[in-house]
Amino acid sequence: MCKALGLDDAAAAALVDAPETKATLRSNTDQAITAKLFGVPTLQIGDELFWGVDALPMARAYLENPALFQSGELHRVGTLGASSSRVPLHTGPRR
Repeated sequence: MCKALGLDDAAAAALVDAPETKATLRSNTDQAITAKLFGVPTLQIGDELFWGVDALPMARAYLENPALFQSGELHRVGTLGASSSRVPLHTGPRR
């Protein structure tokens, strides 16, 4: 994978260990927790969440027709309550 990106192993390791990379990862993780995302892969389009590779066709359909979820059975399913939720592991200040 590194070679496909034009990086040798040392350059890739330096990027992974860089403070900017870790800060970006922390920021992205915080945003995901705020958006109540869990599981991978999760794709967020606007306020809609698509979980798993098997949801990619539905994400494509949504991009083609954003009103897709506002009618019929998809609207009814969208009004059902959540079957699970993520509780942040840390409730106090971060160190």
